[in-house]
Amino acid sequence: MLFARLSCAALTTLALTIGIIPTTPEASQAATGDKTLLAQQPNSSNNYSPAQKFYDSGQEALLTARFSTALHHFDQANRQAMTERDTALAQRSLIQQGLVQYQQGEYNRAAMTLRRVTPFELTEADKDEWKAYQAMVQVAQGNHQSAYQPLNQLRYRLQDSRQRGRVLVRWAELELLQGDYEGAIATLQKVLHIHSDPIEKAEAYQGLGDVYYQLGQLDDAFEAYESAYGSFRSLAHNVGSARSQMGIGRIFQQKGELDQAIELYEQTLVMLQQSQDWSGQVAVLNAMGEVHRSQGKIEAAIAIHRQAEELTQNLANAPERVRVLNQLGLDYQAQGDWNEAIRLHRRAIDQANNIGSNVAEAESLRYWGEALLQQVR
Repeated sequence: MLFARLSCAALTTLALTIGIIPTTPEASQAATGDKTLLAQQPNSSNNYSPAQKFYDSGQEALLTARFSTALHHFDQANRQAMTERDTALAQRSLIQQGLVQYQQGEYNRAAMTLRRVTPFELTEADKDEWKAYQAMVQVAQGNHQSAYQPLNQLRYRLQDSRQRGRVLVRWAELELLQGDYEGAIATLQKVLHIHSDPIEKAEAYQGLGDVYYQLGQLDDAFEAYESAYGSFRSLAHNVGSARSQMGIGRIFQQKGELDQAIELYEQTLVMLQQSQDWSGQVAVLNAMGEVHRSQGKIEAAIAIHRQAEELTQNLANAPERVRVLNQLGLDYQAQGDWNEAIRLHRRAIDQANNIGSNVAEAESLRYWGEALLQQVR
């Protein structure tokens, strides 16, 4: 498909120039500004508690997508708050741990952490945030009906614009999973018009790119990914910038411009390696291997997907492990090794069960069934 508003030359120029993102003075200022806002919170006096210091450090790490660091600080905040008998802060720390685990793709762990929360001493706003994260986990696990009612209520009830923006982004995900593309677009555009958190606005642009990509509206998808890229970059959010750049790479891949796609994926991989984002690295390697397979380079595809499989050891039971096993299975299908393909898809089914993702399990079952059919022909 040719772009209606962007030529191939313009796209190629972008692919060759955006590259690795250095931290600009503007990005540094944006990051400093966000940290200043955190420092201005009511609990940030010089004599505030050690537990609160851990909690604020966790929030700063979360702001820049340093998930492992954030998880460590929130765990320390929870433990210290229990020692200090600050039950409310201990519960808020648990809620944030659940959010981090969700963002790492560890949905079962996130669900278990959020179930540990006892909300009796939480404010109504904290309770709503807790309910929102529980519903987000249910969406990720494929339990759409369970998530529908709480998300539907919270998207109207939440007064905090940051939390409301976050819920609306997740609501759009639910609409997209249900095939309601128009609803997802309207919801994400609403996020852009309310005074939501800058990161949620960037996520909304990213979500719009995903919706338009699925609809085959590649020129609109490109514009949305480009806006997301600029927003994440202004926040010094390299992980988000890399995700948007990967979206642009997928557009090249969809158009059949595979060399440009590979070049963008390689640049994105370097960014993610610098950020130590294992999940993102696996996703990019998966895409690179898929391109090589479509070019008939099966051995190269297998080598890249094996590299991705090795990286998944850093991801506990994240969904990327399911995807890489299925990609390896497709590589071996292309090679005609049906026994190995079936074995890999069977492992993917088991992993999907472990993380509690019905969507991933259904996809893995489909690949497994196709391999079985091909084997008997």
